[in-house]
Amino acid sequence: MAAANQVYGEFMKFNKLWLTLPFAAALIACQSAPDTKLSYDQCFFPDSPAQEAPQWVCSAPVEGLVLQGVGHSPRMGAGMSMMTDAAAMDARSQIANSFSSFISSRMQLAIEEQTIDGQSISIANAERIQRSVTSMQLQSTRIYQTVATPAGGVYVLVGLNEEGYQTNLERLLEESEMTDDPALYQRFLMEEANQELDALREDLTP
Repeated sequence: MAAANQVYGEFMKFNKLWLTLPFAAALIACQSAPDTKLSYDQCFFPDSPAQEAPQWVCSAPVEGLVLQGVGHSPRMGAGMSMMTDAAAMDARSQIANSFSSFISSRMQLAIEEQTIDGQSISIANAERIQRSVTSMQLQSTRIYQTVATPAGGVYVLVGLNEEGYQTNLERLLEESEMTDDPALYQRFLMEEANQELDALREDLTP
């Protein structure tokens, strides 16, 4: 139990960085020495620390997903269906927060530099995108995995693939009422997301 609690504490430190990237954090991960890469060889359910869990429960990046979140629901008398819905809602909230944070931070950098890929941009448009993303409801997320725990709870992996991510970018730019080339912003945000995704996967590969 003590070892599991130590693992969980190390993950929570890493989780603060995870939320600044275009991914939703899950609930636990295992970290080795500070100078080595993370390993998911041993992943445990937070509500059942003695029981190993699938690696996606520990936020291991899932191939094909640009954004992912892991939601949890404790055991409920209403049954598995209600528990799955509650866990999925939790995961979707994580994804929405990560999407909003990523877009806002990238637009802030663009505002400071006043360019995207060397091209001049409209500061008003970049600020409009920042405002719009905070109230945007994401679409195209779906449940990819569900697993029950020995404690009777359930964990759910919800993800947004590249097609869904791009669809939401297009909606965001439309709702932001762009006055210049929206394709420039879309290409910039897609490339930035993919670069950070690749970099994070490399860092997390044991």
